[in-house]
Amino acid sequence: MLVGVCYTKNSPNAIAACDAFYEGVQAVGGYSVKIFSVKGLHTVKNCDAIVQVCDHNKHCGKDFRYFIGNVCEKFRKPRIILDTGFIKNKRYDENDLDRYMQVGLNGIKRSGASYVKGSSQDRFAALELELKDWRDSGSHILILGQHEIGISTQHIDVVSWWENIIIELKKITDMPIKFRPHPNQTKFPKGKYEILVDTSIEEDLENCWCAISRTTNGCVDAIINGVPVITPDKNCVAYDISSHSIDEVMSPKMLDRKQWLYDLAYSQWTINEMQEGKAWNFIRTNIGINNGS
Repeated sequence: MLVGVCYTKNSPNAIAACDAFYEGVQAVGGYSVKIFSVKGLHTVKNCDAIVQVCDHNKHCGKDFRYFIGNVCEKFRKPRIILDTGFIKNKRYDENDLDRYMQVGLNGIKRSGASYVKGSSQDRFAALELELKDWRDSGSHILILGQHEIGISTQHIDVVSWWENIIIELKKITDMPIKFRPHPNQTKFPKGKYEILVDTSIEEDLENCWCAISRTTNGCVDAIINGVPVITPDKNCVAYDISSHSIDEVMSPKMLDRKQWLYDLAYSQWTINEMQEGKAWNFIRTNIGINNGS
């Protein structure tokens, strides 16, 4: 069994994750090889699986990740994609060398298969988080921003979508609209709303009636804090326990979240756990790869 680890991002924690996964495969009895560029992709045909950080973004053109996808499709090799974790994760700290990262097959967020349905509660319990009761009141609606040319918004014009959301909200309610921007965001929607600056997401969710999300992982923070979410996007990790239409803003769904959170906790692993081989062992058994094959 051979795993090719592709170094697709240069941030400290991305490199640390790749190093850790490379070591983790070997720690549990497998073999791994490092691939640093397109020239090294000839190795893929001999690999049982490929590991990479982040998926291809069309805004980046035909980069390393683009060619990884093509080669893996040609040779029918599974891609294990490491991406930003969901719960208790310093999402924007690229120097955090033991952050939680999603480990999914052939995609990110809800599109990445993690084989976690019906997971036990132990990993979520270990996070020691307070799951707040669903809100029964609130003073504002929060729109969760994203990088307008990010991987998970490349299928839409997210700025135009926000503008339409603001227009529709104004037709339904007089409740104030607040906008929490992504740190890398440079474009903002037209319309009347308050941009939040230098505040934590926990502060932004205080007294919040409902959060509007496209695919941002901030929706997880909202749900843990008892704030219901509206998202129309099937790639949003919160899609299964959220409302999907802005028409539901005054009566958003508030479903049982516990099993969803248990499953989510099993779809993310720390870099240290990758180094120990725990993340590889978990996903390889679910995609039918035997260390001895």
